[in-house]
Amino acid sequence: MINTFNYINSNIKRGIPITLGQIEVPKNKIKIDYPSYTISSREESQGYSSYRADSERVEVLANVFPVFLFAVAALVSLTTMRRFVEEERTNIGTFKALGYGNGSIAIKFLLYSTSAAILGASLGYTFLPNLIIKAYLASSTLGSDYQLNFAWGPLLISLIIALLATTAVSMLTLYQTLREKPVALLLPKPLKNGSRILLEHIPWLWKHMSFSAKVTARNIFRYKSRMLMTIFG
Repeated sequence: MINTFNYINSNIKRGIPITLGQIEVPKNKIKIDYPSYTISSREESQGYSSYRADSERVEVLANVFPVFLFAVAALVSLTTMRRFVEEERTNIGTFKALGYGNGSIAIKFLLYSTSAAILGASLGYTFLPNLIIKAYLASSTLGSDYQLNFAWGPLLISLIIALLATTAVSMLTLYQTLREKPVALLLPKPLKNGSRILLEHIPWLWKHMSFSAKVTARNIFRYKSRMLMTIFG
């Protein structure tokens, strides 16, 4: 039995026929290198696992953070609309004297507050997510091909709360002004009588405070909405 390839090659060159039965292939000398594969799931990817962990942290914060945002929005709306109404007292009195109803006068303030709520909710669901995801992907190994999917349930809830924090608060503020008579609205709003705050009842502390500190303390405690807005902010 022939067991060497050199002998076979020499016989072929000489023209000697070789049959398949004469050929013995040395099995121990045949080496076939099969490719090796490592299969890992998406969760084992470092970029994906880091992104998922960050998303879970943001999800936890999202359960608490909006409460403070809506509280601040309500306080800001209350303060802003109160100033807005006070600045428009003369115009409101003029319109009422000309025979305009409270509903016609309230439309201006209604559109102002409602547009702020709708615009804020729409930008919060479109502009901010795109801005945040682009900033995150700039330092990540994930691709830039992503798609935003809207959760209509939370969107409607956010819109309703935003309308309550802006429109409802502004209408309550406007309601107090609309109850007054046109003659009172055409006159400047009388200033409130000064009242002593709690710190003034502590003489040893009040005497050592500077003038600017006393003014600041009085403004903080007399305007409760501004104080709460500052604390929550």
